[in-house]
Amino acid sequence: MSCKHVLLNESDYVEHDREDYFVDLTCTNPAKFDPQLDDDLFHAHDVLEELARRGEGVGVRKLAAQTLGLNYNPHGLLRDADLRRIVPPSTNFRDPMHTLLARGGVMLVELFALLNAIKAAVDHFSYEMLWAYVQSGWELPFGKQKSSSVATCLSPARERAANKNECFRASASEALGVYPIVRYFVEAVVTIDAIHPQRRSFLALCEIVDSASNVKYHYGDAGADDLVPTMVQRYLELHVGAYGRQYLKQKHRYSFHMRLYLDCFVQERKHIVAKAMSERVSNTTVHEQSCSTFMLNACYRQMDSLKLDTLMGQTTSNDMLSVVFGSPVTVARRMRSNGLRIQTGDVISTTGVFFFRVHACVAVDSGCKAIVHRLDVVAQPSHTITRLRLVDDTMYKLDTTDARVAQAWHKSGNDIVVAGPRCKKSVQRFIR
Repeated sequence: MSCKHVLLNESDYVEHDREDYFVDLTCTNPAKFDPQLDDDLFHAHDVLEELARRGEGVGVRKLAAQTLGLNYNPHGLLRDADLRRIVPPSTNFRDPMHTLLARGGVMLVELFALLNAIKAAVDHFSYEMLWAYVQSGWELPFGKQKSSSVATCLSPARERAANKNECFRASASEALGVYPIVRYFVEAVVTIDAIHPQRRSFLALCEIVDSASNVKYHYGDAGADDLVPTMVQRYLELHVGAYGRQYLKQKHRYSFHMRLYLDCFVQERKHIVAKAMSERVSNTTVHEQSCSTFMLNACYRQMDSLKLDTLMGQTTSNDMLSVVFGSPVTVARRMRSNGLRIQTGDVISTTGVFFFRVHACVAVDSGCKAIVHRLDVVAQPSHTITRLRLVDDTMYKLDTTDARVAQAWHKSGNDIVVAGPRCKKSVQRFIR
């Protein structure tokens, strides 16, 4: 649920409010918030419904809707008295993907502001320079877009679009892939003091996105959602200190009302399937029925073929490994382990303490394992930068049930530099 006393930026009502009740979108103090309760929303709807029933003019109803902060929908769920009790509005929350990463999201606004600050501080800097840096050997996990694809959001065309809209132009998946690299860039490459306030603001926001990812993959604390208002307040205070209030948008305000466990990437993937099915239907008279039939069949096929632990792509048998393990072994470059997709070359960690480089994916003993090389931590310049080095050529069979693929990494001499926070789970022994 949102608050009921929030007005647009620099509203005259806030300036002349003698009771100091109203706030605008730039308010960063949760102590001033007045959340809208279920009964408040029900009352607002009932008032608007009564005005419509009495046949009041459009001007009267429009003014009432603006005053109450609610658009009246005669076919909306709020009209259903039974649903009000079963699904109260207070159970609705903002999700991290649409609030932080989707079009106009907080991370995209922050990236635009940060890159503008770097432009002002570094001569001849452009998106194209960062694009070349991303292309220079950075690797991303299997299942996300590769660095060449993520780098497209740094192209000159995207830069022009960003300048026009005052917001970084990227999809949610692209933003998820590029922000760890940009974080490394401002921590380890562009280390000048001129952008220190902007750097602190960006890093604070990255912590929020990291927390959402940790919760999604069960690496976060159970009470992480309780910390969201505190984390958002800290970030916004740093943001205002770095840029003022010019970049603050409605989604900055919404971020106070997020629940980190709400993962909408799955729903968005379903939308892709629905769009693909809709394009096949030419008979518009039964469009919804035809789309529903295609959708049910597609979802059934996906669910019927879904396996949480399986090799993916081309597979081959390996006699040498079969002798080593004492049972038949099938090898592939990719696999899905407990729903997590892993491929050869990925850097993975277990508990944030042990790191490995995947050499191969194998199916053995009715389960999928990773054949890995052990990596030692040789340095950790910051909480989000870890320098690793190959221990030796010894290979291990690793149970990847609780493994996590690094956010991004690249080769640096004999070392591998990982960009991203180390997860915080209790240390266990994973090598079998």
